[in-house]
Amino acid sequence: LSRANYGKESPFAELAGEGAADNLLDLLPASSIALGSASINMAGLRKALAELSDELADARELAELPGFSEVIPELGLSPAQILSAFSGALSAALIDLPDPNAEPPFRDLPEFVLALGTVDSASEVYQQILKNKLLLLFEQAARPAFEQIGLSLVAKDNRLILASRGQAQLLRDGKAAQPVAGQTRERLAQGSFNVTLHFAKLAAALPLAPPFEKEERLLLEALQLLENLEIHSTQRDSDFESAFTLAFN
Repeated sequence: LSRANYGKESPFAELAGEGAADNLLDLLPASSIALGSASINMAGLRKALAELSDELADARELAELPGFSEVIPELGLSPAQILSAFSGALSAALIDLPDPNAEPPFRDLPEFVLALGTVDSASEVYQQILKNKLLLLFEQAARPAFEQIGLSLVAKDNRLILASRGQAQLLRDGKAAQPVAGQTRERLAQGSFNVTLHFAKLAAALPLAPPFEKEERLLLEALQLLENLEIHSTQRDSDFESAFTLAFN
């Protein structure tokens, strides 16, 4: 089952990026249940947010919120400055479902990785905004709370990588042991938004064991009929394409 839309003059044309870099895709394990990528044109995003901030000036003043280019006192940075430190590309993978046998609070947390591309770590923008401001604030105020629930955040090779507690090796190596490859990787590398969901891997990860309840059996039988779901969106100049594909076994 496939549906595709094509057109011109997309309202999101100025926001569409050119795709996710290899070092972001290298973090996605091939065995993941679901994988995704997104790419945003940061210049277009900053322009859109600046215009929106101006349009909502009266409401911002009533709520005592800073404008897009105004400094947030607690951070010492403006929203515009914060966004300037990121490339606009991201990747993510749902690696496994929560383990119901794990100790709390870990039993509610799935295994995953989420990565944001940054500007060059040697650049002045990175040093001033990310290293000396945002990452320093994270170390001082948030890292202990993250670690208590099994989350880790590292900055490595122009990426901010957030991952669950079972991904220590991935964080250490800066890549998955077996990264996504082939046609799925090609899809994830292109366009402004991509998602791939593998139903067999989802079924295998469900915390179900025989004898199955009627509802569980029906769910597993339904998942066996499905192969994968793919969503893909791309923008080239004024032309855009979005596609939805549901493959059956």
